[in-house]
Amino acid sequence: MEDEKILMVLEAYKAYFRNLAFEELPRIAKKYLGPDAGFVEVSEVMARATARELPHLIRMVGSSVDLNKDPLEVLELHYGCHKLARAVAHDDEIALLTPKREGDDRLVLESSALPKNLEENPLVAASYAGVVVGVLRALGCKARAMRRPELRKHMEAGTYAVWVEVGKDSFRVVVERIR
Repeated sequence: MEDEKILMVLEAYKAYFRNLAFEELPRIAKKYLGPDAGFVEVSEVMARATARELPHLIRMVGSSVDLNKDPLEVLELHYGCHKLARAVAHDDEIALLTPKREGDDRLVLESSALPKNLEENPLVAASYAGVVVGVLRALGCKARAMRRPELRKHMEAGTYAVWVEVGKDSFRVVVERIR
């Protein structure tokens, strides 16, 4: 009985987080800030929240994630972590992005399914970019999400640029270490 209550509370928090992070925050940002400023604000809110909570989450689950690895290698663990989370939570809505290395300095997290609400509001992509930026910051890296990848030319060497590419049937979060 106690386990059922705990599961019900976790379900409520999961729904609350999903609604806030991937629906309401992007909706409000689009309405009041527009696409450029909205992208920056949504991604930064998500990055700060992720960077703050990721170390606690890793400790709670007793993960053997080596946080001293190359940050792009740590990001590659996303697939396995989220696949496990989907199975444990019985929740196919948890994002599952397949990692693909495109050289030493670039990683792409890719899905053939577009995230819910993305077509209605492109700022949903900022939430995904922000989570990745937050993971990188939790690892001690400088990282920034951007709406347009050409903005990376203004970034200093060693910083990680994160952007989202949306195709007709594909969704890609691209992470690139600037040289």
